[in-house]
Amino acid sequence: MGLDSVYVTTGMSIDKCDPETLIKNLWGYLVGYEEQPPPLYLQKPLLHILREALAILQSESTVIDLQGVVTIIGGVHGHGDSLTYHMSYSGLPPSATYIFLGNYVGEGFAPHECLFLLLALKVKFPKHIYLLKGCFEDPEVLKVSFY
Repeated sequence: MGLDSVYVTTGMSIDKCDPETLIKNLWGYLVGYEEQPPPLYLQKPLLHILREALAILQSESTVIDLQGVVTIIGGVHGHGDSLTYHMSYSGLPPSATYIFLGNYVGEGFAPHECLFLLLALKVKFPKHIYLLKGCFEDPEVLKVSFY
């Protein structure tokens, strides 16, 4: 019985990525995960999200001052099931605000998908998603764990 890969960029323009569609597709993949081949992506929409997220992250202060209830989530390490569980429990943006403490990729079943989901959420909800750097965001560590 052959398993088919899923395209998580389905429904997106080849030249531009709609963060809402990417969030929906990645969320569906992570929540409904079964043993299957890794998902497939169109390169251009993801590059668009990466560029938008980079611009937002570079414009933010290194010190954030937030008011109200904030959910803090430690290392995700590519565990998409835990990421979606905790976000479902605490609420989704814009009704919830999150600080992620880095270490987005790692030994979990979905390192790329977790990173892309968080970046798409950052683009869609820049004042509700805050992404800090952890040791897994160091290029030397990524050589071992991400590729």
